[in-house]
Amino acid sequence: MGSKAGLEVHQILATIRFVQGYRYLDRCGEALIKLEEDLAPGWIPAEPSPTAGTLKNDALGMVATFNSQALTVRQSEFVSFDHFRDQACKLYEVLWRVFELARINAPTLRVILQKGFEDGEVEKAEEYVASLNLCSPSERSLALLGGSRPSLEFTLVTEQDVTWNDAPAHQRRRLHVSVVRQERLPSFDSRLIERARLLPERQREAVAAIMRLRRQHPELSPVAAQFDLEASFETEFSAKAFDLPAFFDKGCQWAEGVRSGIPG
Repeated sequence: MGSKAGLEVHQILATIRFVQGYRYLDRCGEALIKLEEDLAPGWIPAEPSPTAGTLKNDALGMVATFNSQALTVRQSEFVSFDHFRDQACKLYEVLWRVFELARINAPTLRVILQKGFEDGEVEKAEEYVASLNLCSPSERSLALLGGSRPSLEFTLVTEQDVTWNDAPAHQRRRLHVSVVRQERLPSFDSRLIERARLLPERQREAVAAIMRLRRQHPELSPVAAQFDLEASFETEFSAKAFDLPAFFDKGCQWAEGVRSGIPG
């Protein structure tokens, strides 16, 4: 038994904040129609609201949510950086044009790594995290709490000034390490109980994809050592000029470097 495979990518997320993205309130529907036309097959919108427009693609394991403040894209279950990069960039390209965004802020990429452990092996997961010696509490910290240290959870943040797109930028990177318990909840999609022939063609295709994938979810470890990596620029950029593909590539390369430096 013991631990399962080494560190695996569990989830990828990206967030881009909008500066003066108020046209969302007037153009959400227009954006959803444009996204349906430009994105890969399988994307369908949820019911839009004043608070958020949402699309999901079950075949790619992706969900995108946008409002007047930001775009957030998440991929889990079926992690593929190439698909994530391609679709997230297309989402961004449509939205900044439809909303006529001049500026964006704080582009962020998160990559969540996990090393799974068998059921009931929380102690082994905690021992694994402690054995990496990524963070060691001082004797004074331990004395303040009393007793021994059975587990460890910590966050490390670094910052530096860099040049990005030929302009100064403030780079922030974060690593959060913890042991998590998790359980996959069965997903429910109301379209599954509707008469499929009455749905629009794109939604019929999406329902078919859901049915095909229901038994293909990768195994989810009930206990895992989790490494949450986040790279961001705490800087404002031109929406048109910002090189999002390069930002994703650089963030992924950094995450892969961290991953390879952590013993599995």
